[in-house]
Amino acid sequence: MPRIVASNWMEDAMSQFGRWAKLSLLPMVFLLIGVVASSSGASAASTGAAADLGGYTGPDAQYIVKQLPEPVVKPGFKFKVGYLNVFSGINVMMTLQNECEKKIKALGGTFISYDAGLDIQKQVSQMDQLISQKVDVIIAYPTTDAALTQGVAAAKAAGIPVVQINVPSNSQKTLDPNVSAMAGMAFDQYDYVTMKYIAEKYPKGKVAFIGFGPPTDNLVHIVGRAKYWAGQMGLNILGEVDALDATPNAASVATQAIIGKYPDVQIIIGYNDYATMAAASALKAAGKTGVLVATMNGGQDITAAGIKEGTALCAYRNAWEKVGDAAAIAAYDILTKQHLPARRMLFIGELATKDNVDSLTFVH
Repeated sequence: MPRIVASNWMEDAMSQFGRWAKLSLLPMVFLLIGVVASSSGASAASTGAAADLGGYTGPDAQYIVKQLPEPVVKPGFKFKVGYLNVFSGINVMMTLQNECEKKIKALGGTFISYDAGLDIQKQVSQMDQLISQKVDVIIAYPTTDAALTQGVAAAKAAGIPVVQINVPSNSQKTLDPNVSAMAGMAFDQYDYVTMKYIAEKYPKGKVAFIGFGPPTDNLVHIVGRAKYWAGQMGLNILGEVDALDATPNAASVATQAIIGKYPDVQIIIGYNDYATMAAASALKAAGKTGVLVATMNGGQDITAAGIKEGTALCAYRNAWEKVGDAAAIAAYDILTKQHLPARRMLFIGELATKDNVDSLTFVH
């Protein structure tokens, strides 16, 4: 099978991929990244007017929050936050962290951050370090679902609450009982909205998926639920071919396999922005200009460019900034004993299409 030559945007992005590829090998990925289920009750989490879920009533719905109310600032209240980033080499991860830090400082706090660099043991040690530094609260994006289980328990024993981000991705899985609160993304709703749009534009359309070969809880959930909703919407699922690693070339090879096996495919759906736009480049190289791409797990400007130029049908713009802001508010509310609408809170973004892509912002 011939090697696909990357397009200009892929060449620009390749320097990021050596680092990004490591992340996708972990059970939490980027993409990232995950959503947590409740261990405590299934009350709806909402503030003010309900969020527009686009008709979605699936398992994430009861935990979706439109936005958290701004906390009442306590004059003179000072606090120290420890933040654990899974991998600062990913731009969307830093977007999330920067939003969180901005809010913490606006509320009068100081911010200490550590980067795990995708190393589980390093992150475990960083958790221990934050506990020994006697921070007031820890906001953690774990490297894997279970990576910080013991650390969270140790923090709780030391009187330090932990707010967790995006773990696990499946909202039907149980939230760690020692976690005080979590903020995450409603990936199942993202899947629903994306597949609904594709089905509206291509009724009974023929679709194929690019999955990710190495086992990752996050991507298995995202792609699996996208396939479920595609079936519910009446789309004709031709099959799935996995990219063997996180590079653009691996997604290109998967795309070649798809068009070879399913020559009548109309839409190829990638597991994230990079895989999706690598597929677009592979399609162009193969002369398959009538086949479009899409993703339910996005937010990067490269896919926005694809929508504008007509190679991508749609891309869900994940709520990276909302989650970072919410994690900071949750930490402050816990410390100052203010009300949170729920222990688990999921946030939605917006599906980007040709009709609204110019009005949305994307991560570079």
